[in-house]
Amino acid sequence: MITPLEVLPLGFEEDIAFIRIASLYKTYYNVIPNVRFFEQKNGQRVTAVISKSDGVINLCASTAADFEELRAFVFSLSGRLFCSDETLRLLDTGLNYWCGDIMRLESKIDTQQDVTYTPDIKTLYFGMKQEFELPAFEDFYTDIFYRRRADNLHLCAVQEDAFVISSAMTVAESDDAAIIGGVFTRDEHRRKGYAKRTVKGLCSVLDKKNIYLLIRDPSLCGFYEGIGFRKTGIWTETEI
Repeated sequence: MITPLEVLPLGFEEDIAFIRIASLYKTYYNVIPNVRFFEQKNGQRVTAVISKSDGVINLCASTAADFEELRAFVFSLSGRLFCSDETLRLLDTGLNYWCGDIMRLESKIDTQQDVTYTPDIKTLYFGMKQEFELPAFEDFYTDIFYRRRADNLHLCAVQEDAFVISSAMTVAESDDAAIIGGVFTRDEHRRKGYAKRTVKGLCSVLDKKNIYLLIRDPSLCGFYEGIGFRKTGIWTETEI
């Protein structure tokens, strides 16, 4: 049976979708009503956890889940489904999907010099906007505000005269893990080692957590392997 989630369960900590769900839960549970959370139970055992926010559905499930019920439920939610390739295979939607590598940091990272952990948010936003599709600045700033208030965000950047030229951030954090994203360097400053410095700087302050990347461009795997990341799985996204 699927019902609204009240307390995050144990047992899913290494599922990449669960890290995203836990991050949303820590930041927005009982704060913004259109961020919703659900769980599936078999008796007293939680077999799946689901979140829905801004058109994105995150799903993590154990092999004991009722995948027929889950399939019907996620189709009723409608949106872009994110889950591991194993979960998608068991869910068996029959739909096309896109995917990429999950990478995890396997090496200890030393503290980096000449980086800041409190970059200027406005120049950070407009720098990232060159590389990524972002919401309006007001929505971006609001998300940063709520995540900082929940102690659920880490940033690292290289600045010149308060102007962000390269940065990385956590896009999701749980108690045990973090997902790094938003890595960018302005065009005129590329190939100078700034991206590597910001990623290493961010990893150095997250050293008590498992640190992950979601790779969309396979050509970037070699760059991150040079930092100490290794492939551990595959993420998927499907339009439901």
